[in-house]
Parts: sequence; C-alpha cells; structure tokens
Amino acid sequence: ALLNSRSWRLTRPLRILSGWLTKSRLLRSIQRLRAILASEGTAGIIYRLQQRWAPLSYRTMDYTVWASEHDTPSEKALDRLRRTIGSWHQTPLISIVMPVYNPPLTLLKEAIESIQTQIYPHWELCIADDASPEADVWQLLQSIADQDSRIKIVRLKVNGHISKASNSALELAQGEFVALMDNDDLLPPDALYWVAEAVNRLPSAQIIYSDEDKLDARGQRFGVYFKPDWNYTLFLGHNLISHLGVYRTSLMREVGGFRPGLEGSQDYDLALRCIERVAPSDILHIPRVLYHWRAIEGSTALATEAKPYALTSAQRALQEHRERIGRASEIEILPTWNYRCLRKNPGTIDLLSVVIVYPVGSLPCKTVPAWTAEQGFQVHEVLQCTADAGDINAVISRAQGTLVALMRVDLEPSGPEALLELVRHAMEDGTGIAGGTVRNASGLLVTGGLVLNPRTVASVLLKGLPHGHPGYMGRGLLAQELSAVSMDCVVLRKQVFEACGGLDTELGVSQIGAVTFCLRMREQNRRVVWSPEATWTEAAIPVQTSQGTLLAQQRIFMARFGKKYANWLKHDPAYHPLLDAARADFSLRAPST
Repeated sequence: ALLNSRSWRLTRPLRILSGWLTKSRLLRSIQRLRAILASEGTAGIIYRLQQRWAPLSYRTMDYTVWASEHDTPSEKALDRLRRTIGSWHQTPLISIVMPVYNPPLTLLKEAIESIQTQIYPHWELCIADDASPEADVWQLLQSIADQDSRIKIVRLKVNGHISKASNSALELAQGEFVALMDNDDLLPPDALYWVAEAVNRLPSAQIIYSDEDKLDARGQRFGVYFKPDWNYTLFLGHNLISHLGVYRTSLMREVGGFRPGLEGSQDYDLALRCIERVAPSDILHIPRVLYHWRAIEGSTALATEAKPYALTSAQRALQEHRERIGRASEIEILPTWNYRCLRKNPGTIDLLSVVIVYPVGSLPCKTVPAWTAEQGFQVHEVLQCTADAGDINAVISRAQGTLVALMRVDLEPSGPEALLELVRHAMEDGTGIAGGTVRNASGLLVTGGLVLNPRTVASVLLKGLPHGHPGYMGRGLLAQELSAVSMDCVVLRKQVFEACGGLDTELGVSQIGAVTFCLRMREQNRRVVWSPEATWTEAAIPVQTSQGTLLAQQRIFMARFGKKYANWLKHDPAYHPLLDAARADFSLRAPST
C-alpha cells in the first residue's frame, strides 16, 4: 500500500536525488570538509590548500607523476641489476608466503605473475588455499603449480582463517627468509632483488621492510608510505613494517608463526613478537616502494572500516607485547585508526625538578608559573635560570629531582598530561629525552620535532600543522623517535643530562644547540622521543630564548660538527631520503636534473 500510494510516487524524484547525492563525490567532499572544520577549524582547510599548491611553488612532485616517470624501471635498467647478482656473496632463497581465500581469479593470477617476473631468481612461492568455496581457485592454483616447480600449494580441508592458512603456507617454506604477501597485491619486478641486496649489505639482518603504496582500479599508484628507518616508538602507533615485510625463517618459527585469534592484525602481532627477540640494528629498512596494495572493495588498503576487527586485534597484540617486555601500557584506538600507547606510571613518579628558562638579560619571574603549583603536575621543585647554557648546566647540577623538565617561561601546558606524558617517556629505559609540541594561539605547530638536513642543519617537522590534523601517515599525532627535538619543553633524567656533558656552551638551547645535544644522546644509543600530543601554547608575543642568530649558529655547527655528523645531515634516519628534509613537511623532492 505504501509503495502504491500517491505520496510515495510524488516523492520518488527526491529519493532518486538523495540516492545520487549520497553516492556522489560532491557530497563526500562536503562531508569531509565539515569533518575538517569540526576537528581542525579553518586552519585545517588552509593547510591542505597549501599542501596541494606546494608542487606549483616549490621543487616538489606529485607522487603519481613521480611513480610513472622515476620509479618504473625500464627493461634496460632491470638487466643492469640482473648482472650484479652474480657478484654477491649471498643469494638467499626467499619464500613468499601467500594465504588465499576466494580472491578474484584475475587478481590472483596477476599477483602470482608479479612474483614469476622477479629479476631475482632465487625464490619459491608457498600458497595455502584456506578452503575457498569457489572451486575455480584451487583449480587455478593446481594448474599454475603444475607449470612452475617453484610454486608449492596446499589446501585446507576446513576454513581456518588467515593465521592458520599462513602457518600452513609457512610449513612449505624452505627458504632462509620469508616474505609476506596478500593474494591480490603486486610486487614490482625488482622487489626481491633489493631484499637480497639488503641481506648482502647486512648479513645479520633478521627483519627487513620497505616502503609501500596502493593501486586503484585503473592500476594507478597513490597513497605512498615513505617510511623512516626502524622506529620502535612510532611502531607502537601503527604497523611500520607491514609490506613488504621479510623475516628470517628461523625467527618466524622460533616465535611460533602466526597466532590464531589475532586475525586482521596477525602480521602486526607477528612483528611485535619478532622484534622482542632481535637487536634493533638487525631490523633493516629499504627506502624503496617494493609493494603495491590493491585498493579494492573490502580490502584494508581501501578502508580500515572494511575490517573493524583488525583494530581490536592490533590493540590486543600491542597490550600483550608491552606486558611481555615488562612495560604494561594501555593501548587506545584513535579515530585515525592508529594507536596511542599510554605508558603507566611505575608506582610513583621520580622526583621532578622543573627549570623555568627566561631570556638572557631578563629578570626571573617574581612568582613561578601557576601550573607548577597544581597537584596534578606532581612537581617537586621549581628552579629558574636564563637561557645561557652555563646557567642551565649549573642549575640542573643543583636540582634535587632525578627527572628534570626544561620549560620556556612563556609556555602554558594544555593540562597535567602534557607534562606527565613526557615524564613517562623519559622514565623508560633507553630513552634519553622526551620533547613536547609548542603551538601558537591559533593552534598551529611552531616547534617540537626537528629534521636534520645539510641545507639548514635542522627544520621543524610539520611546522604550521593545525591542531587535530594527523599529519603524514599519522606522524603529526603519534609519539615517535627523531634525531632531535627542540629544547622549549623537554623532560629527561638528570643522570642522562650529565652523562651527555650538559648543553653546548656556545649553542645553548637554540634549535642548533638542541641538535648538538640530541645527537650526543643518539651516539649513546639513547632514544630521542617527540610527543605531538604533549602540547604547550606560547604567549601571544613569544619569548625568544635562543642565543645568537640562526645563520651564525648554523655556521658554528658546520665548522665544529659538519664532518662528524655528515651522514646524519645527508640522511636523517627518522625521515626519508626521497622527501624534502629542509621543508620537513613530507613533500616529495623533485629529482635533480
């Protein structure tokens, strides 16, 4: 009766229009615009427009253009690489483990063909069909395996899900290394070549990972993730290893392979259990795009919402990892589908001395900042000194606390968590210093993390990023290890400060002085951690505590340390060599002509 009613017929055009708008790009764009305005304000819109216009104003490149023109090797280039294999000391057999469940046959064939066309010949493909209901899948696999002896197949009698299927494929592996691959993704023809080349460069390698991107329905590449070198703190925010992830086979078997019950994040869980047993120096990043995810309906590459169970599986894997290593933490799932590792206080916080730094030539505050007296901050004592490095070194030597917070006089914390977040990082073994984020009154990022480069020595990472914007691959939101952090709001152990010899008396707490101090820590294999969410707001007219001009400091640094830290400046391990480190906004640097 409803469908035959007059009102239903009259409103039919409205329903058609509504349905069209729901599916249209215009409506999705409007919804996206509203979401940005709600979380970041107009600053978020302006920031995105600036990023979109960057290729017109600077020597940056659109990724799709770069991939086509500079990352698609010619046959001639591939032949040159082939000829080098004979000179290697090691040619390890690489076993590609591929669980299969009812994929489109065309995509499965293309995935297998991308392995068969690898220029590195020493591989085997181990496939486990997880009882695909479509009989054509197993028939295709049998046909391919009959034609290529390097392809091994097994079929599960009952669907056991991806972890059990992956373990069944792993049982077939005879290679020294195992590479993980989904049943509908693609490898570029030189992917395994660079894996084997990495093994020759670092024979002790236990885990190897590369950069990755996505493929749309037209085969166009987009959504690239240019990753940093191994970064444990960032890894707790998302699966940094992911694809192309390669593990020493003995390590995978030592940890028991994939764990059933962690489906959706079984590879994240595997990586977490593996990194617990290897030295960080044996985890190697290949700064090349060696894996193409298919962005198709239902795939995680297209939208994490397609597999919501993956989020809770990862949350569990992370919590269990932290418990296994004796650093129990609460893992929070973020709206961006990343994770925040909330470190728990180990009983009571060590005594905390807060050092308030004011400009050279100024008088100390008559009253200490009000926030230091609030109970939630757990401050033991408040000390004051000028920005002169000698003064700071002297006052820290007199501090009673085992922890020292160095704070610019004009900064106001967003709340107790801004300080306590840095305290928890600084208390963790292996961490040298933890730095927060300074924003202006409009919520734009002023300083915090620093990226090294030979042009300016250091640039502020994601400068101008609006509050609430996740930044590139969540890096404006997630705690991470960097080569240096600014000294505007930091926490460190007094013992660590003294072990590093204090601040450089010539460069002080300036940006270049911060680089000098942090690199000294990195030489001692201590982590330098930046926490974007530990936010401090500067006064409307910010106080300048740096000594000398930036250009003069850069000249001093290069004269004294340029040769010593040349490799750091050329390639900051927390950034990526293909990105513009001087801009520090993750823009793709145009290749030099």
